[in-house]
Amino acid sequence: MRRKNAVTVNIWAWERRRYWLNGSIVDEEVWNAGRILPKPPRQLPSTTSEADYCQPHRTRIYPDLACQFCGERPVPRVTVASDDINTW
Repeated sequence: MRRKNAVTVNIWAWERRRYWLNGSIVDEEVWNAGRILPKPPRQLPSTTSEADYCQPHRTRIYPDLACQFCGERPVPRVTVASDDINTW
């Protein structure tokens, strides 16, 4: 009896890239199968992976590993003005 091979499924990789600059997202791109889409679809598949990149250097960054060139992190910087703080 001949052994059957496993079924190979061609799943195109979807990726959403967020570009950070000074603690905020300045650009977002959607990639499918290694190609950038000029206009993202209305709804992305559930298998879409998300990645953060440093905008000036186009390098991948992580929450625990900043950009090696400028130290940019994918964490939003929240600042509170002193007028907004209620002091009783």
